[in-house]
Amino acid sequence: MATLGSYITDVRRILHDANATYWPDSDLTSFVNRALKQRDRDSGMHRALATIATVAGTPSYPLANIAPFYPEGTPAPGTVFDIMNVVLIWTTQRTMLMHVPFTDLASFYQPYQNYRNVPVVYTLYGAKHLFIAPSPQQVYQMDLDCVLVSPDLVVAADTDPLPDPWGDPVPFLAAAFAKDELGQSDEGMKYRRIYAERLLNVSGSRTRMLTQPYSSVAGF
Repeated sequence: MATLGSYITDVRRILHDANATYWPDSDLTSFVNRALKQRDRDSGMHRALATIATVAGTPSYPLANIAPFYPEGTPAPGTVFDIMNVVLIWTTQRTMLMHVPFTDLASFYQPYQNYRNVPVVYTLYGAKHLFIAPSPQQVYQMDLDCVLVSPDLVVAADTDPLPDPWGDPVPFLAAAFAKDELGQSDEGMKYRRIYAERLLNVSGSRTRMLTQPYSSVAGF
């Protein structure tokens, strides 16, 4: 995994500023952290799980209260940016909730103020809350598939939460931010294009997903 120190070195090479003539390490640290967060939002690859318990009669749950962890059980650094999937644990069943717009959730799945039942849908309300419907009539466990935004790297040894090759595009976006600071927008746009190309290349290097290993036609 790349470290803050290696990212700063890479950015300096891209900018041809090995002697820190134009940008001190503190500036490049800020640019690298901005680039990491943008990479996470653009790629959606910083994923982690979380488990929460519903509260009877409560349809909304703050994203800030969600504590994500990696599949091996270690805490995942970062803040929850999006919820990709929600699985409701009902007795011995694992039921995948449907992701619907808030309008549909409010009008079709929670039509009455005091209606409670087994939740079947979810949505994100703005950037802060997860809503489920119908409002649960008892306590259920829910497993959440979360998309995270990385925390700031502070010291040189701090590591990017994502492994290689997902760090490859980061220095180019950080370089774009550095050029923006000097008002060199053309240079900044050049590095943004390189960032986008490298992010696309990294995304395209992932192995194929075969949903039906025994048939070429789903459902047969």
